[in-house]
Amino acid sequence: MTKGKRAKEGTGQARPAVPASSVASRSLAAWLACLVAVGAIGVAIWVKRGGAVESPPAQAAEQNGQSSEAEASASEAYTPPVVVPNPGPAVLWVSASDNLERTAQKRSVRCLRRKSDRAANSCMPKDGCSRHVIDGLASPDEVTALRGLLEWLVAEAWGAGSGPPSVVDLHQGTISYKDKFVMLEKLMEFKKIAFTEDHIKVYNAVRDRVGEHVKTLFGAPSILPEMTFFSHINASKTPMTMHDEYWHPHIDTQQYGTFAVTTILYLNGHGSDFEGGKFRFADDKIAMNQALGGPEGGNWSAVQPIAGRIVAFTSGQENVHHVEPVTKGVRLGLTMAFTCNGQKAASVPHWDGRSGSASQEETEEK
Repeated sequence: MTKGKRAKEGTGQARPAVPASSVASRSLAAWLACLVAVGAIGVAIWVKRGGAVESPPAQAAEQNGQSSEAEASASEAYTPPVVVPNPGPAVLWVSASDNLERTAQKRSVRCLRRKSDRAANSCMPKDGCSRHVIDGLASPDEVTALRGLLEWLVAEAWGAGSGPPSVVDLHQGTISYKDKFVMLEKLMEFKKIAFTEDHIKVYNAVRDRVGEHVKTLFGAPSILPEMTFFSHINASKTPMTMHDEYWHPHIDTQQYGTFAVTTILYLNGHGSDFEGGKFRFADDKIAMNQALGGPEGGNWSAVQPIAGRIVAFTSGQENVHHVEPVTKGVRLGLTMAFTCNGQKAASVPHWDGRSGSASQEETEEK
């Protein structure tokens, strides 16, 4: 098994009680303890304060179980914010009622890249950073299938995490459960469930299609797919640790190191399925500096998600962004990141329907 990375993110729905007929409570408790232990050792995701769920979670290697204890202490001391910080007013750039299937929206921005980001951006044009909003790249049937896959896994994980945001990473084989990440393979073995051929086909077809579109959109024919994961934000849940604060402005490349382009495919819609939760870009230096610890304020542009809509952007400081707090309902998305770093891309292979860690080990051995 690869060296572990630790994680926490919450979920979306109230956790239903496990029927007594399905398994003895003692057996279930023992299984969960084992599953959490495996998840702590195995591959998972760490979300830093300041990172949005749909921006790829920052990864950190965990050398032993000490960080689990440290995070438990931090969780006990955590007090949810009474008032969520307001980064500043936003002008609505794209609304839920806009139809962009024939005319996508694009805004060019000046690239702001660090020298340390050269490997991540080595296949990208020197200039030409931008942000885009596109409708119709995934069909309604594909969006419905991906939404069903995410909702099914969250339900099988008893509602997944304890706070508002939860993550499912099929490549790494992890899913949020309470205040930790657990191994998806073990969960599915316990629940006696399995992925279908349709799950595999639709997921890879959408990911591949978005990847080809990204090559054209950003003039980067050799860019490669990187981390991909589902996000599930449930407004009915209360943040339990600072890692549940998904709404802070941040910069993807600076936070995660290897991303050149970030894309998010929305699986449901603002107004019809949830309230709040708009995606916002910083439009000036004051707004951008919030990702670097600066004061609130500045100008922002907002996008209202709808099912099948994609937001795509270069991942540097030119596209500081965040998600507004979801105030009602559940917000669903699939984040797909892309990189010029071949070694990193190789660690996120094509999904074959297995739960990540086993297939990844085989890829690394080859």
